[in-house]
Amino acid sequence: MLKKVIPGLIFALTLPTFQASAAQKDDYSTKITRVYINSSDELLMKIDSSDEWMLIGKVGNARAEMMYSTALAAKLSSAEVWVRYWDHTGSKYSDVRIISVQG
Repeated sequence: MLKKVIPGLIFALTLPTFQASAAQKDDYSTKITRVYINSSDELLMKIDSSDEWMLIGKVGNARAEMMYSTALAAKLSSAEVWVRYWDHTGSKYSDVRIISVQG
């Protein structure tokens, strides 16, 4: 009996970990196609490998404003970037966590 319960318990406890990490995406060697600030003070961008808008953050947040500046510079220079984001299915925007200019 115990031999059947322990594997099931281990599987049940690790399942949320797999689900949480499944939403993280990395796009390497992509280009930023649009950068935008909307009327709700949201800093947004699009990359060429996705048709969806991605949320960098809000106006007034220093980290988000620095990432927006990086995204804008990468867009203007047509530089390739690495972007890490969390794809929130059913949510309005995915959350950008890393923007790194390549080369």
